[in-house]
Amino acid sequence: MKKLLLSLTFLCAIGINAISAQAPSSKKINAGIGVSGWGIPVFATVEIPLKAANQSIVFGGSFRSKTESFSYLTSSSSWRHTIIGLEGGWNYYFDDLIDVPRDFDLYGGLRLNYYIWQTKLVGNIDDFNGEYTGSSGGLGFRGVIGGRYHFKESTSLFVELGGGNMISGGRLGLSFGF
Repeated sequence: MKKLLLSLTFLCAIGINAISAQAPSSKKINAGIGVSGWGIPVFATVEIPLKAANQSIVFGGSFRSKTESFSYLTSSSSWRHTIIGLEGGWNYYFDDLIDVPRDFDLYGGLRLNYYIWQTKLVGNIDDFNGEYTGSSGGLGFRGVIGGRYHFKESTSLFVELGGGNMISGGRLGLSFGF
């Protein structure tokens, strides 16, 4: 799994470098926390404007974990879920279409996500005294709508809502321009 993450990070870096050579210089790093039914995601993305007006591409990742405790007959156990998400997508900014104040941005977009999901069973169930570990991966697709408030030229606060797959939710974070 570490090799896969390193390979994907390397490929994203190459892609970002190739695209940013042709795009305007207002790239952003977005970071924050989210809301989800499967733990509290911590995420970071890089957003790169495209030559096409009011559009950008987004690459990034997230991490979340959740523990579920349960009892079975006389024993207690727990499931520990760890989810790593990789995403790529596109944003369209509606600022020119509707009269949005200069300090705000309003955008919508689409994301393609790949989730690496690992579940671990810890505890005693019917003479089973060990750990069970299983993992899987899955592709997800979601739509997002978001808003950003610029309180400095290169720093802003954003809120994003997303839907489309079972671990979609909201995000709150900071954007830093570079």
